[in-house]
Amino acid sequence: MFNIGIREIFRKVIHIFNIIIPLFHIYILKDKIDMIIFLSAMVIFCFFIEIFRSQSSFISKFFEKYLFFMMRSFEKQGSLTGSTWVFVGALITIILVPQPFSLLALFFLAFGDTLAALVGMKFPLIKIGSKTLSGSIACFIMCLFVGLILNFEVNLKIILIGAFTATIAELIPIKINDNFLIPVLSGCAMYLGSIIV
Repeated sequence: MFNIGIREIFRKVIHIFNIIIPLFHIYILKDKIDMIIFLSAMVIFCFFIEIFRSQSSFISKFFEKYLFFMMRSFEKQGSLTGSTWVFVGALITIILVPQPFSLLALFFLAFGDTLAALVGMKFPLIKIGSKTLSGSIACFIMCLFVGLILNFEVNLKIILIGAFTATIAELIPIKINDNFLIPVLSGCAMYLGSIIV
């Protein structure tokens, strides 16, 4: 079993705070258009930060001093950070997917992806690329649990479809960030499933 480093602990604590996005939509910006405007503003802000961290010495030094310790190597080298992908994924999910499926998908990202990483690092059973089977099982179980305890009145079959899709999105070894893939794909899968089932 591997020990989980301080970097990953910080990353996962921040990742859990992604629940703020669906909670914000439920309790504060309830109108879909208002939420889209807010998320669009956040995406623009994030992209400005992404640009300036390579062009502004002040922002670059801030990242190096306070954030580098928990950033992935490819993020340090200039790739988009996970936080930017979170807001992009949330925006596209809210645009494409109606409630409650969009909300469920965003909760899947916050909880399922976080647990997948923690379990995968602590109990690395059967490596699949850079991921693990143990992490994927944890992701599926957590997404299913979240779908069942949230009172969104979604059919169990649809929750299973969403949990399975979120798990595959977290697992597949492609270059698109899973902070984008998980909510978009699981949300769309649940919405399409609700039409078909």
